[in-house]
Amino acid sequence: MRSFTLPPGFSASSLPHTSAPSGSTTRRSLTTGVSPIKSSTVRAGAVSISVNTEYSETTEAVPVSQSNERALVVFPGALGDFLCFLPALVAFAQRVRETILLARSDWTVILDHPRIVSWSIEHPALTWLYRNDFFREEWIERFGRFDVAYSWSGFGDRQFTNNLDAAVATRAFVFPFRAFEEGEHASEYYARCLALEPASRETVQQYLRVASPRNALEKGQRLAPTLFIHPGSGAERKNWRGFPNLARLWRARTGGRIVVALGPTELERGVAAIDADEGLVARPLPEVAGFLQDATLFVGNDSGISHLAALLGIPGLVLLSCHTRAEHWHPRSPTIEWVQANHQCDLCGPEVFCDHVLPAEQVWCHLEALYERIRSPKV
Repeated sequence: MRSFTLPPGFSASSLPHTSAPSGSTTRRSLTTGVSPIKSSTVRAGAVSISVNTEYSETTEAVPVSQSNERALVVFPGALGDFLCFLPALVAFAQRVRETILLARSDWTVILDHPRIVSWSIEHPALTWLYRNDFFREEWIERFGRFDVAYSWSGFGDRQFTNNLDAAVATRAFVFPFRAFEEGEHASEYYARCLALEPASRETVQQYLRVASPRNALEKGQRLAPTLFIHPGSGAERKNWRGFPNLARLWRARTGGRIVVALGPTELERGVAAIDADEGLVARPLPEVAGFLQDATLFVGNDSGISHLAALLGIPGLVLLSCHTRAEHWHPRSPTIEWVQANHQCDLCGPEVFCDHVLPAEQVWCHLEALYERIRSPKV
């Protein structure tokens, strides 16, 4: 029989702290200072079971080696989480024969990797792992055999972890979803869980599904500079209110076009009207990626679309409210700069990211500098 012990939270280990997957991001911050990213050797805590012929157990995450294994990976979370996870996932997929990924299908549609098969996070394979009446043979008969499993869902749930342990042939690991060390970026954390060096941004790009814009721009339109604006995020207090003013400045001073992307969250909450030449409403991610690649510049909040722009290498600017832990969540790309407000607004309230704390003219100065560098690159 196999025994199982739930470790009490985090502990130190020898697992390496991995480096950034895609280079540093240029920071232009309005705050008095975001702590610089520091190295660390503290590992992510994990419920892990390693079983061999002697039925030993361990709470250490074992580095993944090249193998012929079939792996189950469970990753919940929002788009930004998923895109920060991709460098670790791509590196992992190169080490095993096949990876079955349980994640939101709205996100996995962007992924096109020959060794990764995506199942919805609502797939019965996952819901069964939370059942009290879990039967290993029935689960395997229905969903197939897995050699290993790595999950960022179910940490602290003994029933889930016992079932996951029973479902796989050799070892299972269950990690906290977000348990970052001080100064550790989200992408570093997920790679640290797997004890892998994350794939580079250029490598990840090879496995992104990018669709050509449905309404292809005419040649004359392509000559005009295009600003891609994503005014939303997962939290209202992270949505900058100055985008309409910034759009007017862009149009007046460059004569350029504007593309605005709105997702389901923005449609539900509503956003201030922005004068746009093209509106993308709840479009699939590959299509959004196509419009991003056609854009001259991108500007957005602390959101998944900002991380997508970073992965694609689109030049742009990301605006962070004082509520964002920038060291964990800034988009990581040499093409992206970010600015952050250093305080809440006394006039509009603590939950409003307004242009009192981050004026549109100041944002425009950063955006204009980016635009000028694109127009006149150094030789």
